[in-house]
Order: sequence, then structure tokens, then C-alpha cells
Amino acid sequence: VLRAVAEDRLAQQAERHSQEVQELGRELEEARDRIAQLEAERRESRKQPSEGELRWQREALRLRDELMETRRAWRSSDTRGLIKRDKELRRLGLDARAIEDQARKSDLIE
Repeated sequence: VLRAVAEDRLAQQAERHSQEVQELGRELEEARDRIAQLEAERRESRKQPSEGELRWQREALRLRDELMETRRAWRSSDTRGLIKRDKELRRLGLDARAIEDQARKSDLIE
């Protein structure tokens, strides 16, 4: 009788152990899948620029556009007209440099 009880308990323990092993196997597979997913996300995030990088890129593009506009205005300006304007400002006692610093370049070019 004791032997039958012991064999019965052993069979129950073996069944529980088998179920635990299967459950742990499933959890292990889920963990591996999650690791693979996180690794893929990490690789993808490395390709994407950070918010700071995007901010600097936008600022660089804005400055590039501003430089192009200034160069375009400078090329299309009449040098003689600029010299004449500076002489007139000096005659009036005005500081041409201060006026230029306060005004936009495109406003100063005729």
C-alpha cells in the first residue's frame, strides 16, 4: 500500500514537473521573442536622428536659406548705390553700421 501511495505521489510530482518545464519553456520563448523585438527596435532607433539632432538640422537649414537670401541680395545690389547711400548717411551724421545692424539686409538693398 505504501509503495502504491509513493508511486502515485511520484507520478503526480512528475506531472507537475513536466507542466512546469513546459511553462518555463513557453516563458523562455516569449522572452527570446521580446529580446529580438527590442533588438530590432534598438537598431531602428539608431537609424533615426535624435530630437536634438533634428533641431540642429532645422537650424542649419534655416541659416543656409538665410545665407542664400543674403548672397542673392548682395549680388543683385548696386555697389554705386550702396556707396552713395553710405555717403548720404555720413552727411546726415547717422551711423550706417548701426542702421544696418537694426534693419534686415533685404530692406537696405534698393
